[in-house]
Amino acid sequence: EFQRLTGAKADYQAAAALAKRTNAVVLLKGNPTFVTGKQRWVITEGGPELATIGTGDVLAGMIAAFWSAGQTAETAARSAAFWHARTAAHLAQTQTPTADTLLTHLPKTTLRPHPPAQRCATIKSRTNRQATSIGVEQ
Repeated sequence: EFQRLTGAKADYQAAAALAKRTNAVVLLKGNPTFVTGKQRWVITEGGPELATIGTGDVLAGMIAAFWSAGQTAETAARSAAFWHARTAAHLAQTQTPTADTLLTHLPKTTLRPHPPAQRCATIKSRTNRQATSIGVEQ
């Protein structure tokens, strides 16, 4: 979709350039997922289990929900991408994730304790700062 909308190759550099040019937050869903805005984030959670119909719509809804709850657009995008992928990875252990099963299991996944800081290397900024509290500005 990125390539169709922008005419540019769907890669990290093109997403960062678009974010800079438009002063927007750009989320390039994939494995890994890139979130670019004022900072640049790489979410390494998730994989091919998210390549099913409707999962991107769930992600868009999560971003909107987090943003409307008061998070910045950038925090909402990276938090949603992380929890979306984490939920899909958890589901993939027992079933094929679909949009419906993602919606059902999101509350169960997001209410789990955060991993210890030393193990939370799934989301990093460009400067390699680790985010230990996903969804909270650092």
